[in-house]
Parts: sequence; C-alpha cells; structure tokens
Amino acid sequence: MLLIIMIKVIILLDGNTKQELYRQEVPGAYRQDVQNVYPNAKISGWGGFSLTVPNSANFAGKTIQVVSRYTKNTNGEPNGGDDLWFNSVNLNTNAGYLDNFNIDAATNTLNISGWHATDQSVGKDHHFVILYDATTHREIARQQVTNLDRPDVQKAYPSIYNSAKSGFKAAFKLDSSLIGHEIQVVSRYSDANNGEGNRTDFWFDAIKLQRLY
Repeated sequence: MLLIIMIKVIILLDGNTKQELYRQEVPGAYRQDVQNVYPNAKISGWGGFSLTVPNSANFAGKTIQVVSRYTKNTNGEPNGGDDLWFNSVNLNTNAGYLDNFNIDAATNTLNISGWHATDQSVGKDHHFVILYDATTHREIARQQVTNLDRPDVQKAYPSIYNSAKSGFKAAFKLDSSLIGHEIQVVSRYSDANNGEGNRTDFWFDAIKLQRLY
C-alpha cells in the first residue's frame, strides 16, 4: 500500500492583489486544545503551526493574507488537500506624536522631539526631520536624525515594525521672517541619503510661530 503524506505550507499573499509574497513548508505542531474541540476532524491535533517570517520592504504598506495549505506536492502547489484563508492583516500603520516644539529665545533655535512609527520604514534606513512653511508652501530646512529608543511607543504599538526605535530630536535655527507663519514638522523615512527616493512621511499639525524673542 502506497502511503501519501500530506505536507503543510504557509503562504503569504498581498490581500488586495492576491499576489504571492512568501511561502514556506512548516512542520505540524500538536494542539491538544484543537483536538478536544474537533475530535473527529482529520489530523486536528496536528493542525497547529508556527512560523517566523523575516520582515522586508516587500511587505511594507500592504495588507497581508495568510493561507494555510495541505497538499501532496512538495512545491506547495494544490494537490489533494485544502486551503484555509485567514482574515487579512494591515501592515500600513503610520503614526507619530510631537512631544516638544519649543523655541530657545536666547539662540532663536527651534528644538523638536517626538516619535514616528510606521510599518513602511522597512528598507528606509535614513530618517529625516523636515521643517516646512505651510504659509508659503516651501521647505525651510531638513536634517538627518538618529533613531532613538522609545519603549513607551513599543508598548503602545507593539505590532508596528520600528516602534521600539521610533524617537527623534532635532534643532533648527530660525529667521525672524518666519514670525506669524504656520510651521509644520515632517518626519520622513527614506531609502536615499538625501531624503528623497522612496519615502514615507508623517505630517504633524501646523503650529504658528508667535515670536522668536
């Protein structure tokens, strides 16, 4: 008698386009709780699985759908088994908060600090803080910053890719011509060392500059 062994494959799809992004064969993991609930289902006790998938820019900003497949084919294509399609999960969270926007009157320096956490920072290794004049619609200045540890953000948003190191701080010299203008801070992750290229921005609310001294 020929014994046909089914293999289990986990597939990740783009939830919108259904394009396949990743697949891997996984061993069965025993689940007594599942066996107790579904004692008459085939291999229910061995229906568990666990898989760690390296995050990549290929997943950033997408809705990910997991498909669990039993098949006789070693390449993971359908053959004699069944697919289970799980609900999609969004990997496109983009959140931020400005902790400090303070002018040092002695030096006319604007000190800024806050955090920006986004799943779309994968593959974007350059973090910039940009000062934008919302009154004249022009960029004032930008500077590249070092990501800072933010355990509080990680605790609040544990599923966002870079939440643990989402903090930033920057300082900009201001000109008196900006008095009365609406100023916006923009946090940007980019794959280019000049802050352009493929990028993801978070625009904080505009703040009016009342005075510099």
